[in-house]
Amino acid sequence: MTGLVVFVLVIAGLAGSYFYRQKLVSQIADTDKQIANLEKSRDKVFENKFLTLNKQLALVNQLIDNHQFWSLGLAQIESHAQPQVQFINFSADQEKLTFSALAAGYPVVAHQLASLGADDAITNIKLTNVRSKTDGKIEFTAELSFNKTKFIQPINNGQTK
Repeated sequence: MTGLVVFVLVIAGLAGSYFYRQKLVSQIADTDKQIANLEKSRDKVFENKFLTLNKQLALVNQLIDNHQFWSLGLAQIESHAQPQVQFINFSADQEKLTFSALAAGYPVVAHQLASLGADDAITNIKLTNVRSKTDGKIEFTAELSFNKTKFIQPINNGQTK
């Protein structure tokens, strides 16, 4: 008798396991169909455009965060400008500012460089080109290395540091 009870319980357990397995297989098939329907309803072109826009916005945010506030540096250059010096060209990057200028003579060039060198925001001055022009003026090019926190300031959320 106990053998028969054990046999019936085993058969009932196997039958229950079989029906439970069928139920799980059916649920998996239903879930696969739902996933397939969702996949069909997706707008992949829009998603790709959105991802591209997201990447572009991240780059723009990075550019804005690293943008430099140059008017402070240019104002410092202007405050040291000698009256007999005419600036011709400026170019700059994160590390240095290069300018070309005309001066009335060599002493004026020397005074201009000395005036710039007195500014503690300027860490190094390199005179890269000097030549006399036929009109007697001196054309020169100089590279200024600077302390970024004193010469130019990054802008963060519209506020300078």
